Amino acid sequence: MTEIIILSLNSKESFHKELIRKSFHLIPAFIAPIAYWILYKLFGFRISLFIGVCLIGIFAFLFSLHEIGLKKGFAHKVPIIDYVYNTMKRENEENNNIFTGGWVYFSTVFLLATITHPFAALMGFSLSAFGDAAAALIGGKIGRHRHFHSKRKTWEGTIAFVLIGIIYSIILYYIVGSLFNFGFSFNKAIGLLIIISFLGAIAETVPGQWYWDQFSVPLTIGLATQILFNLQWIPIIYHY
Repeated sequence: MTEIIILSLNSKESFHKELIRKSFHLIPAFIAPIAYWILYKLFGFRISLFIGVCLIGIFAFLFSLHEIGLKKGFAHKVPIIDYVYNTMKRENEENNNIFTGGWVYFSTVFLLATITHPFAALMGFSLSAFGDAAAALIGGKIGRHRHFHSKRKTWEGTIAFVLIGIIYSIILYYIVGSLFNFGFSFNKAIGLLIIISFLGAIAETVPGQWYWDQFSVPLTIGLATQILFNLQWIPIIYHY
């Protein structure tokens, strides 16, 4: 979330805390494309897709279970997720016993993984994480010009999202895109990736609850990739 976290990221302590939070967000986004590439090379399209959907589904379930436990005050903690929560939680999350962004994000990615091409799902999963981190850290550190429609977001953060998004999506295209024949030139691919990064950055500024962009950004990026790259939808997977 690119909040102008009024904890003022000009504070070294606050910036360090937010950096740790975003690092936990980036780790799975960094690992996922590499893991998928390895699975694809080992097992092919269908099995790598099945494994990927199952893993995302498990995390979506665990984060949802953890959220229910927080709200109901369960004594038993969800393994791994509780550690992530205790490391990443902000003051408002601790005070209200919520970690809504986690289950919303993984549930959205799970939806993408079940209806879109793996490349589109990975774009939604990973590009949203890297773009969001860039927007939050840079926007929070040097952001001065706020959007008229969303006072918690800055133009500096949005520009950072677009730039980091373009760089990362090109890398992702090299890693995962090399597995598939998209049927057009690399220059055209770069043009599409720029558009997708731009759309993701716009979705990140949509007003709403603080966790809203954990739904809007990956969904926008995933569907935009699916449509612009003219990929096959998962329900007609037999075409592969």
